[in-house]
Amino acid sequence: MSESLSETFAWPFIAFLFLIYSKSQKISKTIFFLSGLIILVRLNYFPAIIVFLFLFKRKKLIQIKDFYIFLFIFFYHYFIICILAKFFNFGLDQLMLKSNLRLDVFDILSSLLNNLLIIFGDFSNVVIRSYVSTRFLVLQYLIIIIFLITVFFASKKFNMEKLLLVSIPILFLAPHLFFDGITEYPKHLVAGYISINFVSLILNKETNFLFSKLKLNSARY
Repeated sequence: MSESLSETFAWPFIAFLFLIYSKSQKISKTIFFLSGLIILVRLNYFPAIIVFLFLFKRKKLIQIKDFYIFLFIFFYHYFIICILAKFFNFGLDQLMLKSNLRLDVFDILSSLLNNLLIIFGDFSNVVIRSYVSTRFLVLQYLIIIIFLITVFFASKKFNMEKLLLVSIPILFLAPHLFFDGITEYPKHLVAGYISINFVSLILNKETNFLFSKLKLNSARY
């Protein structure tokens, strides 16, 4: 049960990190603590969180001296896993890889493409349609389209910070090219789509794409 629900605990922490970043709050210990908790809940979020911490550092919102908080939680996570693995007599590969790997080594390209379609919400996939409605998939496509348009407008003045920011949702979703993304769909993908929404809003502060369209529509009535 805890494994099934683990990701849900990470979602509000991810949202808090984006809010702290967008508001430029200098709360270094809190940032490291939340980042560590996210890794504790889901280890596959590690790449995205490292990029996030790098962005916080670029904006001078964290202090390196507080990094011990993140390291403590991270190594505590590994300590618990190793203890469990030894106590119950199974390897880390059994715990972290074999049960979740969704990649056909004999047909890697087709397997990657299939997993990519799952990430984007494959309407033709019977399993996906059994989990969610057509309206959910339409909303998912709309979120992706808004994200791509916002990135397009922001790309006119792209810099390293924006590039790293855009990479965060990609890194949240990328592991599911290799690991399970279909079981209990769309639970495994929520963190990535939370990030897509926040990144779109943050980039929109400069491009003003969304707000300008909303103002234009409201002016008509």
